[in-house]
Amino acid sequence: MKSPEYENQPQTPQNSAPSPGRKSRWIAIAAFAAILALGIGIGIGVTGRKPEPAEPTETMQSHTPPETTVPPETVPPSVWTEDTMDYWQDHVLREDETPDEYTKLAEHQTHPVFGSGYQRKQIKSVTFVSTLADMTADAWDVSADKNGKVMAWVQPNGNLYDLYIGAEGGIRAGESCMKMFSGYVNAEKILFHGVLNTSATENMFAMFQGCKYLTRLDLSGFDTSSVKYTASMFRLCECLPVLELSGFDTSSVEDMSRMFNGCKSLPKLDLSSFNTSAVTDMSEMFLSCYELAELDLSSFKTHNVKNMNSMFYLCESLPSLNVGSFDTSDVRDMSYMFAGCESLTDLTLGNFDTTSATNLSYMFSDCTNLVKLDLSSFDTLQVQDVSHMFESCLSLTDLILSEKFVTIKADTTDMALNSPADAIAETALLLSARGVTNVLRSDQIVTEIESQNEYPVFGSAYLRKQIRSVTFVDTLADMPGDAWDVSERANGEVMAWVEPNGALYDLYIGAEGGVRAGFSCVQMFSGYTNVKEITFGGALDTSNTFYMNQMFTNCNSLKSLDLSGFDTADVISMAWMFGNCESLTKLNVTSFNTGNVTDMYAMFRNCKSLMELDVTSFSTWGVDDMREMFRDCTSLTNMIRDKSFVSILSDTYNMFENCPAGEGWVHWIR
Repeated sequence: MKSPEYENQPQTPQNSAPSPGRKSRWIAIAAFAAILALGIGIGIGVTGRKPEPAEPTETMQSHTPPETTVPPETVPPSVWTEDTMDYWQDHVLREDETPDEYTKLAEHQTHPVFGSGYQRKQIKSVTFVSTLADMTADAWDVSADKNGKVMAWVQPNGNLYDLYIGAEGGIRAGESCMKMFSGYVNAEKILFHGVLNTSATENMFAMFQGCKYLTRLDLSGFDTSSVKYTASMFRLCECLPVLELSGFDTSSVEDMSRMFNGCKSLPKLDLSSFNTSAVTDMSEMFLSCYELAELDLSSFKTHNVKNMNSMFYLCESLPSLNVGSFDTSDVRDMSYMFAGCESLTDLTLGNFDTTSATNLSYMFSDCTNLVKLDLSSFDTLQVQDVSHMFESCLSLTDLILSEKFVTIKADTTDMALNSPADAIAETALLLSARGVTNVLRSDQIVTEIESQNEYPVFGSAYLRKQIRSVTFVDTLADMPGDAWDVSERANGEVMAWVEPNGALYDLYIGAEGGVRAGFSCVQMFSGYTNVKEITFGGALDTSNTFYMNQMFTNCNSLKSLDLSGFDTADVISMAWMFGNCESLTKLNVTSFNTGNVTDMYAMFRNCKSLMELDVTSFSTWGVDDMREMFRDCTSLTNMIRDKSFVSILSDTYNMFENCPAGEGWVHWIR
């Protein structure tokens, strides 16, 4: 859930908390009320009067701690109980008017301070006090009920002012502290001293945003148990050297986006006490924390987080980062997540789950000192953008991927530009099957269909038209000395060899334990015009394959083909898969799972000898293109299908042109 930055927050104070009442305290309050009434009568203007400040100066004062003396304070209440709630109901600080949705952050500094004539940029310090004893004559009412029980006043400090906010015994914040001190660009310290009770506060969005010169922030006594929004809370506190948050209760927080964005001077953050189980957005959380060198996130629970975009972007000083405990199963956006972490040499991702992710662009870009990156847990089938993912990872030489790391649906522009991983990116569109053994490499793609049979067999000296049969085997025991490497890793784990058969050759492809197909089987046997049989025998695993288009195109002499062992659950395209297999009389595709297939264009076109075809396993609800699928299957009279074989959602132009099996099919055609 995004922080309701611009929604009106209801003023319903709860759980206020007084200090123990004493008779002297009631006498003091009564006396103060009398003085207040007298002041109104003679025009002193203790309440309701906006003071006239000096004209703001455009010149920034030097940011050194002011020498003015902080007024003495009473001890703030240490116990807030329901018994004293009524007493503190009228000690509520009103919400300051916040800049609207379209106001630029730079304009926040000219916004009034709690409705006064002072601008936010004129304040050099803010101090909360639990007494009105030292309140000045020109103080103004900042209570929610306008009852004069919470007052604000200033004391000059050079060309700026020290702001004091006080009430007898303590102050209670309302439901929203949104942008309360946003734009206090010249404030060097904000001290709460335990005076402000925030137990009823739900919104702390941008509370200290843009406090550029803030060097001291005392949050002691903050009760954040009800807070839902801390987005941008400390954003652009550029000079803050220390931030103590060990007492923060974040169990209700839903949005932490940009929470520490631009805290350029923070060298370390201990967030080990944070409970993030309700958080859905952590985007830009630590963006531009340039000096951050220590970060403890061991307590983070991220199972509800959906956005981690730019979470650690430009954390330039982080040498190591352990996010191995993160549950990222619901995260959609990880773009720029670690980008610009130029000092990072050790990144522990553990079992990062990317099954829901759609955007990984620039995720590790400019991690210039990262040598090793283990992404073996990454499943990127649903990812739409991996552009620039490893760009300028200048030292990345050990990139560990698995067969689940595929970019079949993604934009891969400059995926590994200017990095050693670039060679990996260029071997295939998907960086498929890295880290997986026995993977058969894809053969050369031929655009000139008529001359396919003149092309080499897996880079060898043999031509496709010279092959009479193909057999897959699960052993290398019978491999001859002239076998050649056809593995994707080029490490000899998948080998090919031939044996003479008359004027032609029998081709064997094998690996110990069987062969695995890569992401693409495009044109694997296309143009093998003299092949009469292809035997897989369960020795080819196609479970990682996405493309089978033109796999057997122009196998003109092939008479039968048994593909009952094929796993096609992930296959997207089967276009022209058996096109121009003119001699094919028997074809077994009964195990085919076509649930993910979108393209069946000309799949069986010109299989003119095929008389029967069983497609009962086919589900074609997701197929977009069925054009010419059975065109010129002139002998196909018996096509066995069930109700899942439909074309109502597809382009079916000439689907059954010159095919007897198409009679009566009009009902299903769009």
